[in-house]
Amino acid sequence: MVTIECYGEHHDPAEQSVRVTEDSGLVVDQREETTSGAKIEPQDPYPTNPNFTGADTDGQYPFVGTVGKPITGCVRDGILIPDCSWIFVRINSTELAEAGARASALKLLGYDVATNHFLLKHFGLDLERAIGEAYEQGHNTVIRNWQVNDGAFAGSYLFASQSTPQSQQKPITENDPNVLQGENNGEACGIVVTFTPGTSYPDKTLPDGKPLLNGPSTIPGPHTGLPLFGLGFSVNGWVDGGGIGRIGSDTAGVANPANPKGRWTIDEETSAWIGLDDKKQEERATFSDISLDVPYKAVGNTFSWYDHPGTTYWPANYNRFENHIVKVYKGKTVCEVKFHFIQHGSTIHWGAGLL
Repeated sequence: MVTIECYGEHHDPAEQSVRVTEDSGLVVDQREETTSGAKIEPQDPYPTNPNFTGADTDGQYPFVGTVGKPITGCVRDGILIPDCSWIFVRINSTELAEAGARASALKLLGYDVATNHFLLKHFGLDLERAIGEAYEQGHNTVIRNWQVNDGAFAGSYLFASQSTPQSQQKPITENDPNVLQGENNGEACGIVVTFTPGTSYPDKTLPDGKPLLNGPSTIPGPHTGLPLFGLGFSVNGWVDGGGIGRIGSDTAGVANPANPKGRWTIDEETSAWIGLDDKKQEERATFSDISLDVPYKAVGNTFSWYDHPGTTYWPANYNRFENHIVKVYKGKTVCEVKFHFIQHGSTIHWGAGLL
């Protein structure tokens, strides 16, 4: 099982003072940076090192570039630029506002893995390589680094706007909850996902009358009939009126035969990485993972469906990392649950949030 640790990187509105914290709030690093992303030394380094250049050598964000010498390189929007002197030409307040808006959002900087020499090895946004290194190091821990802006648009000089400090990313854990509910469930809509082992989807069964099981379980594959081991879950929910008119995304979905003029859409978005040890066998980008072929019910203002992502082959070195977003929406009104699961061989654990 790979453990994901979250670190928050907090920037002031000027993007110069930086603090790195654990999810508990403990400060583990702090530094000053130039606009180009180069690290500013806290004291004059030249008396002790006359050859000091300020350049970083590992090529990783954010310690790239030389103080006062932008032509040595910098990073912008996560892209390493060999010569960034053009960035400092004709900068105006509009550009500063745009940069502040981008910085106000939670941003994944990349993945790190601790080595046996107590150093961090950087992998950028390549999660696959980071997972492989975590296995090789033997601790199975990948660190996610987040940039968190603590006051974007602060100050009257940028449109006199105010913003709420960005909260830290919630820790991602696999605590095997029996049920997950949409955070904004209410009168307009609601959605609930049930994983409770020993229970089953209530609205349909297998063709032979056997139940569609929730939790880690084995059921016959719908196309081959072969044993399919995976994580079963049942989704159910409600809307305030108009019923479910579409099953699947706006681009890949179809009309609900029972209510083609309904005003709401139900959808399930899935992405996955599947491999043996750290070698990728299959990687699935996010796609709409619901259709008329899955067990579902969408009548009136309630709905439900069942899913059981799994495999017919699960040796001890089989690894699967999968994200799901189940949702019901109408325009900008959305009720959704985000969750993930991790499978190693015949062991599956799941939890709220996305990997």
